[in-house]
Amino acid sequence: MSPTPWPDGTEPRKHSLEESYAWCEAVVADHPEHYPVASPRMAEPLRRHASAVYAFSRVANDFADHPDYADRRGECLDAWQELLERAYHGESAHPAFVALSATVREFNIPITPFQDLLAGFRMDLSKHHYSTWGELLNYCSLSAVPVGRLMLLLGGEQRPELHALADPLSIGMRLTDILIDVGTDARQGRVYLPVEDLLLFGVAEEDLAGDRHSEELEELVAFQVARARMWFRRARPLVRKVGPQLADEVEGIWRSGMRTLAEIEAAEIDVLASRSPA
Repeated sequence: MSPTPWPDGTEPRKHSLEESYAWCEAVVADHPEHYPVASPRMAEPLRRHASAVYAFSRVANDFADHPDYADRRGECLDAWQELLERAYHGESAHPAFVALSATVREFNIPITPFQDLLAGFRMDLSKHHYSTWGELLNYCSLSAVPVGRLMLLLGGEQRPELHALADPLSIGMRLTDILIDVGTDARQGRVYLPVEDLLLFGVAEEDLAGDRHSEELEELVAFQVARARMWFRRARPLVRKVGPQLADEVEGIWRSGMRTLAEIEAAEIDVLASRSPA
């Protein structure tokens, strides 16, 4: 009898460390983002470690979001969390966790940021509307902030003041992601833009699932762009203060986020357009 496939469909078998990092790098290549992820700006071996962190997060996000997992999202996230916990106890077989285990050992990374990411992805299974900005900020604190902190740990950065700057960068990135996918998410029954903002600008949830760009919608989008841009601006000092191992990558992420917001503002990116899952 064949062993049960891992939750993402990867065939269970032994993977060497080199194979495992290559698997993580393939996940990065298969899931392009609007901002740099483990880009050539990062020197090896740091780039491969960043790929391991991103692969863990990206696959978990697919469980919460991708249509392929529509009927078993919770089951897959449970299995991913179990594999994470086993990895922290020295038991790794799935290539994502073979690589991640080596990375967390080398950089002495605690399990908490990964658990927080999974908690954020779990919110997507049950919470499809956010009444207030405070609720959305809490979601961003789980689904995005841990990624920035993990990147700092990979760069050997333990200074609290840098974590205080990485957090707004992560929040700005997540808000930008939300804006890009407003229409796609709304058609799937998810509205991340706070209800209080929809009411303020006179935009109905149904408007987000359509294709008509009303004046009210444009004002709402402009407000959300301004909010996201504020978080990027708060994070700007990080580019100057972070160590050389991460400086180019951080600046690339910051510039990419600001550029994407400018494209949304100029209507070069249609936030109501349908987008295929990465």
